[in-house]
Amino acid sequence: MPRKTETIDLREEFDKIDSELDEIAYEVAKTNAEYDEDETTEQEEATLARELNGLLDRRDQLERELAGVQWAIDQWGAETPTAAETWNEWDKQAWLDQNYETRAQYVRDGRVDDFLDKIEAVETSQNVKDAVESRRSNRIDDDSVTITIGALTTGEFADVQDRTESLRNQMVGMGDDPVVQGAGSIYRTAAGLIDAPPIDADTDLPQKTAVIRETPPHFKEWLEGRVSEFSTPDVDVGNFNERLQRAQEDLETT
Repeated sequence: MPRKTETIDLREEFDKIDSELDEIAYEVAKTNAEYDEDETTEQEEATLARELNGLLDRRDQLERELAGVQWAIDQWGAETPTAAETWNEWDKQAWLDQNYETRAQYVRDGRVDDFLDKIEAVETSQNVKDAVESRRSNRIDDDSVTITIGALTTGEFADVQDRTESLRNQMVGMGDDPVVQGAGSIYRTAAGLIDAPPIDADTDLPQKTAVIRETPPHFKEWLEGRVSEFSTPDVDVGNFNERLQRAQEDLETT
C-alpha cells in the first residue's frame, strides 16, 4: 500500500497548467521588453537570456503536460449521449406517451437534461420524479475526471527496480549494454497510479503497466512527475543558499 494518496481532478489540473502558461507568457513578454531596452548592458543581456531560456524550457514542459492531461480528459471523461439519442425539442404528449420505465431511463441517461423542469411539472410517475432529482444531483459531478496517485513506499520502489533489472537481464543477449531507463520510468509511473477510469485499487502492477504503455508520452511525463513529486517526503531540510551563506561567514571569521 502507498504511504499516502491524492485524488487529482484532471479538469482542475488542466486549468492550473493553463494558468501557469499565461503567467509564463507574461514573464516572457516582460523579459523581451527589458532585453530590447537600449540601456541594457552585456551582463544584463546575458542574465535576461538565461532567464528567457529557463522560461521557454518551462513553457515547453507545460505545453507537453497540458496536452497529456487533455488527452486523459478526452479519453476517460464521462460519455455523453449522441445527438440522435438526445431530445432536442420538448413535446409533452410525446413524453407522456413513453412508458414510465423508458422515461425514467431517459432521465438517468441524460437524454433530456434540457427539460428536467418541464418533465417535473407534468410527470405523473414518482419513479420518474425520483430519477429527475437524482439526475440533478449527479450532473454536478458528470464533468469531473479524477485519478488517484500514491506516494511509493521503499518496497514499491524496490519492486520497480527489480522488475527493471529483470528486464535488463532478459535483454543482455540483445546488445552490449541494454538500456531500460524508459521501461523503469513506466514501471514507476504505473506503481504510483492507484485509481483511474481504466483501473481500480485492486489492479496489479503488470495490468497498470499495460495501461500506461498505451497512453501518450505527454501524459506519462505529467503523471510520472506528479508521482515523483508526491513520493518525495514533505520535510524541510533547509535552504542550501542559507547553509552556504553561513559557511562563508564562518570562513570569514576564522
